[in-house]
Amino acid sequence: MNTNTTTALVIEDNESIRLLIKDILSLKGVSALEYENPLTCLQALKERHYSNQCPCVDFLFTDNMMPNMTGLEFIKQLNVIGCKLPMQKMAIASGQWTTSDRALASDLGCKVFNKPFSIDEIHNWLDQIVNFS
Repeated sequence: MNTNTTTALVIEDNESIRLLIKDILSLKGVSALEYENPLTCLQALKERHYSNQCPCVDFLFTDNMMPNMTGLEFIKQLNVIGCKLPMQKMAIASGQWTTSDRALASDLGCKVFNKPFSIDEIHNWLDQIVNFS
């Protein structure tokens, strides 16, 4: 994958964490579409009309516990609007996992992060899913 065109979607209501993830991505040469609100993000993605059922971005990092919608609900909505991003290219983070949400995220094949997470954990995940060379 060409890192000049690699794009990540970052949905995180905590500005500090959102900016940290964006900075990590920038160091890897990845551009980020960042959103504080998952509903705003979905509206922007819907306007792009993903009618050919392809991935709308190269990978996703989302918080799970956000206003209006959880990260797990957001992932379901991505499929509804036609963004067919493979689950192994999605990560969900939370500092307050319920047993059922954590199990669902794992069962879906998403990378699960516990907050607080280390920067190295994010780097390792990115290195696993995208060829940064």
